[in-house]
Parts: sequence; C-alpha cells; structure tokens
Amino acid sequence: MKPPTELNILSGETLSGKPLPLHRDGGQIHLDYCFGGSSEILVFQLSDGSATTQARSVPEFGDYANFKKEILAPYEAEYLKLATAHQQDQALQSFSEQLELLDEVVARLIRILRPFKVTSLDSLLGDIKINPADGSLTESHAITTNALDVLFDYQDLAHQPSSPEITEQEQRALGEYYEASLKAAQDYIARQVEPLTIMHDSNLGQILPVSVVIQFLHIPDSQWSPEEIESLPKWTQQSEYLKILEEFSLQARRPLTAYHFALYQRKLNDGTLDKFDYLAKAAARMINNRDYLAGISCLKAAITAASGESQREVLVDLRLKLAEVLESTGQVQLAADEAKQAMDEFPQSGQYGKAAALRLKYLYEMSRFPDILQEAPKYQTDDRCKSYLPQILYTSWVAHRHEKQLEAADALEKTFLSRFPDHPLGVHMHFASAMDALAASNYEEALRLLKIIEQLYPDSKIMSNVKEIKERLEKSATIPKAN
Repeated sequence: MKPPTELNILSGETLSGKPLPLHRDGGQIHLDYCFGGSSEILVFQLSDGSATTQARSVPEFGDYANFKKEILAPYEAEYLKLATAHQQDQALQSFSEQLELLDEVVARLIRILRPFKVTSLDSLLGDIKINPADGSLTESHAITTNALDVLFDYQDLAHQPSSPEITEQEQRALGEYYEASLKAAQDYIARQVEPLTIMHDSNLGQILPVSVVIQFLHIPDSQWSPEEIESLPKWTQQSEYLKILEEFSLQARRPLTAYHFALYQRKLNDGTLDKFDYLAKAAARMINNRDYLAGISCLKAAITAASGESQREVLVDLRLKLAEVLESTGQVQLAADEAKQAMDEFPQSGQYGKAAALRLKYLYEMSRFPDILQEAPKYQTDDRCKSYLPQILYTSWVAHRHEKQLEAADALEKTFLSRFPDHPLGVHMHFASAMDALAASNYEEALRLLKIIEQLYPDSKIMSNVKEIKERLEKSATIPKAN
C-alpha cells in the first residue's frame, strides 16, 4: 500500500513526495498527525498485512489545557494568591465559575469543529478508513450543535464580579487574568478554525462563525466597531468570510455587528453603506425568512437609527411592522405597546388610524375588553381613523357583546351595517345574530339572516357552516315562529 502524501493544513500546501509519518509496531500502524498546531497519534489495527477499518483511539484534537497554561503562566501566581486570600468571598467564587464557563464554551466549540476535522483526516488518509472502536467518531459525523446554540446558551457569560473585600489593585489583577484566559480561548479556537476553512469551502457557514462566538459573548452588539473586526485574525478579513460573519451576526440578533461587517466589506471596495437603509432591508429579509426574532432585533435597531433623522412616517411604519412581528411571535402585549407608542410619538402621522386599529386588535387578542371599550369611542369619532372605522366599530361591537352590553352592541351593529353593508366583517355580525335567534328558537329569523349572509358574502370563510345550518333548518317539517 502506497502511503498518502502529507498535507500541511495550516498553509494548505501539499509537501509532494513526503509521506505521512507512519510506522509499524507489531500488529499496529501508528500515525503521528499534526492539526491546528497540536499533535495527535492515531493507532490502526492491522489485518492481512494492510490497515483495516479499526482505530484503537482518536484523542480529542488539540491540547487546550497546555495551550492555556502557557498563556496564563505570567498571571498564575498572583491569581492563586488572590484565590487563596479570598477563598470564602462570593465574588471570587463567581469569578472561578466564570472561568469554568469559558472552558465549557471552548469545549463546545471544539465539538462543533470535530466532525469537520474528522472528514479532513479522512481525505488525508486516502484509502485508510477509520471506524473507531471507542465510538468517538461516527461515519455520519453528525453535527448536533452549532455556533448559534453556544452563543445563546452562554449569553450571560461576560460578567465582572466585584466585592468590597477586593481592592482596586486586586480587581485589576483579576481583570488581567481573565483577559489572558480570554486571549487563550480566542487564539486556540482561531487556530482550530483556520485550517478547516481551507479544507471545507462548502461548510464555511458552519465553521467560520465558531471563530467569533467568544468575542460576541464578551462584546455587546452596541459596542461592536470596525476596530473589533480588525482585532480578529487577519485570515478572516476577506470579503467572502466577512459576508458569512455578517449573516451569522444577523442570525445571532446582533444587527449593528452585522452592519459593521457589511460596512467593512464596502470599505474594502471604497464604498459606503447607510445604516438605516441596511437595517431596514435586513429586517425585511429576516422576516421573509421567518427568522422573526432576528427581524425584531433589526427593526429595533432601525428605529433607533431613524430616530435621529426625524423620519416621521418611516418611524411609524417601522413601529407598526415591529408590532406585527411581535404579535406573530406571541408577544402581543409588546405589540400593543408599539402601536400605542407610534400613536403617541407621531399623532399627525398618516398611519394613525392603522395604529389605532392594530392597538384594538391586540387588546382583543388578549381579551382586554374593558380597555377596548375605554379606548375605542375616541377613535370612532377621530377623523384620522376614518379609513379604519369598520375595524374599530367591529372590535368595539365584539367587546360590548363579551361584556354583555347587548343594547350598545346592537346599536353598533346597526351603525356598521348601514354604513358598511358590504364589508367582510359584517358577515360575523349577521352570523352572531343568526345564532342568537337560533338559541332563542326563532328559527325563521335565523334562516332569514343565514340567507342574507349567502347573498351578501358568498366568498366568506364561514360559508360552509352557514350552508350546513341553513340546510338543516330548511329540512325541518315546519319552522316555528317566535312567540
């Protein structure tokens, strides 16, 4: 069997003619394998004079503990001194827990990269197949988590504990130790990601985001800047990679971070990018992709960006879009608040009536009928709400019926049907009256109303119910009249 040639993954170059460092040891083959700056040894069981399908052990790639130890060495003595002196202090215990969480993040990010590392190794080995006996790898190399999962699971990681027992100088020492730990984590993950980006062009969307998770956990979206991008490894600062990181930022609900990645791409080509325009379009795209939470984040950022520009109608439109998305994600109270804020901030807006109608709709969805009865009357007589008067009258009618204020409901129904006889909402009023008549055994009146519905609203969604009830009434031998 001809041994495969060695690939220098860090540079992506093949060292032609130089075999992988294989050597036989009795019935085994040992392969020393370098990946991401760390060394591993794979052991293959031999059968019939050739390498077979069983690997005895595949250690976890990399040696993060040793890597971190080297970086933390200059700070370790001072940290141990502080930890000993304040071992009962809650702040030090919290700090220690934070360090453990950072290690957890690194471990999870490594697990995300592992399937890609395995397939890289598969391609290097050529005709040598790996089917580990310990079950540490599977042929499918299934990915069970991603960078977004880690980001959302540890979003409260960045926390600087403080205590009156810790002096300012000691606090600085703890800060330096954490910064060094952070650097170790970031540098280690970057070293693991870089070679994989070279070998997995088609999986960059899964691999590359791993390189920025730790930074995202420690730098809020509002504080992200071009300087943060420039502090990332140089190999990430190419247009293709920046685009992937921009998309990941949007999915991570970091719209300002995404904007800076997009702006940085434009600057590479001597271009500019309007922040409001970018955020508004990004919001529309996220909502269209049904990523509503990302869309909400973009809309909120766009509202803030537009506020300084006094764009009245644009702001109202954004707030109402935000309200609609909030409602679609079950956050109806927040939706009602957004509609109210649009009305309060810009009472002269041409969309005031729409905002009022949406506000009542959201109150209805929360069954807040007394609030509807309190707010609706002023909208009914407001010229700004004329275009949405049918919706406002209808919602008021529902609220009156729910609150057993039947005379007021009847008066609103008559007003509605006389002013808007063909409006689609009228079908529900007629149907409710028909069901009231049916409940009162006034079958003749019920049949009359059902026939009106058939005549005026033939395309109504409730038509199948209307026809079924009407047919049952008509099949009756006699239709009793009300006393």
